[in-house]
Amino acid sequence: MRIGITKEEVRTKLRIDPEVFERIIGELVASGEYLDNGLQLMNVHHEIEYSDAQKKSIQKLMTTFENADYQPPSVKECIEIVGEDVYQSLLEQAEFRQVSQDVVFREAEYQEIVDGVRRIIHVDGGVTVGQVRDEFNTSRKYVLAVLEYMDSQGITKRVGDIRKLRSSTSS
Repeated sequence: MRIGITKEEVRTKLRIDPEVFERIIGELVASGEYLDNGLQLMNVHHEIEYSDAQKKSIQKLMTTFENADYQPPSVKECIEIVGEDVYQSLLEQAEFRQVSQDVVFREAEYQEIVDGVRRIIHVDGGVTVGQVRDEFNTSRKYVLAVLEYMDSQGITKRVGDIRKLRSSTSS
């Protein structure tokens, strides 16, 4: 149920010299049949297929998120709904963004928060936890997790109680 296989796992199984292995990976990627995201090697034609029960649990999880707005279920609750393997596959497929050990958002809501933070910073020169909390009608717990994640990703930086954009920003 994985979207790909770690490159290190392949290299270890094949017992190939790292330099030779990287050349082979380069050729596979150049062929257009494989993608390399830095950690995993993925066949471009591979699609994860879920069982009917897994599809039902994924739909239940999606409904839970739809009803939660910016106060999503915890990572633990997500895993209880869909199981560890399905949860990990949803993360790998970028359906969700886990921003802390306990907090996960659907990718769409995460991007909305990032865009909102950027907008507030552009207008006010910086943003506080309280401003983001009020903007998205959520709690400090979720806002702090997202802002700390944005700091760790190099999108923002904390200066006292304020977040500012870093010079080169990406999400």
